[in-house]
Amino acid sequence: MGDRPDSALGILDAMPQPEATLLSKGQLRRWQLLRLMAQNKCDTVFRSDSLQRVLTDYYDRHGTPNERMWKRKQTEKISEYQINDRTNAIWNSPDYHHDYIFWFIDGVMRKIERPSDKKRQAPD
Repeated sequence: MGDRPDSALGILDAMPQPEATLLSKGQLRRWQLLRLMAQNKCDTVFRSDSLQRVLTDYYDRHGTPNERMWKRKQTEKISEYQINDRTNAIWNSPDYHHDYIFWFIDGVMRKIERPSDKKRQAPD
């Protein structure tokens, strides 16, 4: 996984869909966690955090300490990537005229100020 995440992702994706097999819930969550780790290492842009929420709910109560650590690392990384991607898209939008963006993440309000290189231009 570490050196060739694209190959690991290919192997995981080539497996029969886990939901259609007789995997236990723990085995399914483990497969999902491994796939998520490979996607992260391949710099996949995630459009939804629904899987991360499922894994967070599961690994908050189950799994080995190592799996719980992996889950925390993967979900934190995803959140930061998503925040950065969405924030940059907002700053680059000609329709957004504010100097701050507020994100509510894991129960915490974050205020992000527009960077100096993305300052709005005064109308002509």
